[in-house]
Amino acid sequence: MSARPIGVRLKLLIKRFILGFLVLSRRTVPLSVVRFLVRRLQIEFAKPEPRKFGSVSISNYKHGFPGAFCVSVDHDARRPEQRRVCREGAFAVLESAERFKLPMSWAICGVTVQQVPEVLRRITHSSVAHDIGVHTFNHLDLTDPSVSEETVKSETQRVVDLIKSLPKPVTFIFPWNREAHFSALKELGFTAYRGRDRRLGYPTKMHDLWNIHPVYYLDQKSYGSTALLKKFVDFSIAYGCVLHLWSHPWSLCVDEDPRRYVRDVLDPLFEHVDAKRREGLLWVCTMRDLADYCEARQNSAIESCVKSKDGIDIAVSCSVEDVRFNHPPEVTVEAHLPGGTDIEELRVDGEQVPLSENYRISNRHGETVLFLTLSFPEPLRHVSVKTGSH
Repeated sequence: MSARPIGVRLKLLIKRFILGFLVLSRRTVPLSVVRFLVRRLQIEFAKPEPRKFGSVSISNYKHGFPGAFCVSVDHDARRPEQRRVCREGAFAVLESAERFKLPMSWAICGVTVQQVPEVLRRITHSSVAHDIGVHTFNHLDLTDPSVSEETVKSETQRVVDLIKSLPKPVTFIFPWNREAHFSALKELGFTAYRGRDRRLGYPTKMHDLWNIHPVYYLDQKSYGSTALLKKFVDFSIAYGCVLHLWSHPWSLCVDEDPRRYVRDVLDPLFEHVDAKRREGLLWVCTMRDLADYCEARQNSAIESCVKSKDGIDIAVSCSVEDVRFNHPPEVTVEAHLPGGTDIEELRVDGEQVPLSENYRISNRHGETVLFLTLSFPEPLRHVSVKTGSH
């Protein structure tokens, strides 16, 4: 692959500088300036707002991680030259995802599954639990005036029938990101989609589906952009955003070599993502995961919060009646306690909770912060925290 033109390298350097500057100065730069600079990258920015109830809040993301990361892959290969590298590209991406235990959302185009069936088998037999979504059967442009709602349903049902042995898909990726026929998608049971406009922020509910906004497209042009992609990860953590990358198996290659692309771009990026996850800074999830959590968070509240010298008692409600979403719903409660506080005992509905993946403590800005992920088989749960001093 020939060296990049100096103009391209200069643009990448400027983008890295902008993101790096914003991360380092996140406590001093006004959000209006952040929005302006991020827009220079042709990406919109909207800082997510926490759902706060005094010193207790419902975390933006599961486990209370500050940011979130997801990848969606459009499994369509309509041209012969795309099909030639589709299999090898998909296998290379899946191997990288398995090395770093990173789940992805794979949007299935039915005709491609028929032409390259081994890719779907490889996805479903992966050691990582991937989200299988729908990309229509024939890569249909849903904005075409000749495409009726019945056609959309028929195209989608053909894919669902093709993967009927798998969990019912709830993630939809519009071909060419051309959005239309939302009512049909809701009726078919979808909960999440990837919208057209690039945005760093929080998913938004539109047309009764969660729009998991895309941010950056991975293809041959992004070869050599690993440092920039890592800056996007750091920015998402610093500003509480979702970093949503997307691609095709056939576009993740350089000089027709997908394994070189994965080795030089995805592996170092995923290693960085995994490190931030292990530090408790980044929730690595699928589009399905995000939609389920966002729906639960939207339907949750802190009903009461009573503090005493010995601790804090919290009543949390969450009720999701929409059957399209995961049941029972889950949200993470975030409680800020005075610095130097030890948590001596934690009870949920009167039962003592052992230290587990649903319960973690962080020291942040001189405070002790408890993050507790709760499942809601019933609409109301009571949390009791007994505290002491070091």
